[in-house]
Amino acid sequence: MGEPAVRVDGLVKRYGATTALADVSLRVEAGSVCAVLGRNGAGKTTAVRILTTLAAPTRARPTSRVTTCCASRGEFGLGSG
Repeated sequence: MGEPAVRVDGLVKRYGATTALADVSLRVEAGSVCAVLGRNGAGKTTAVRILTTLAAPTRARPTSRVTTCCASRGEFGLGSG
């Protein structure tokens, strides 16, 4: 198995005192389909915005990578792309 298309480790997003995402980890293999399900306010949109570099994470481990949709940004939300 090669590198995953998406690999996120320890993703955190805070808006002031509100934590939208707390230590989220996700791995999506290249060529697979992934659905993100959850209740309203669960952080789905925030996670997708970060993965597509529309928002920056508060924190994520350096091993986090998005290698397909945003390859030019390097390490998502942290690169200068």
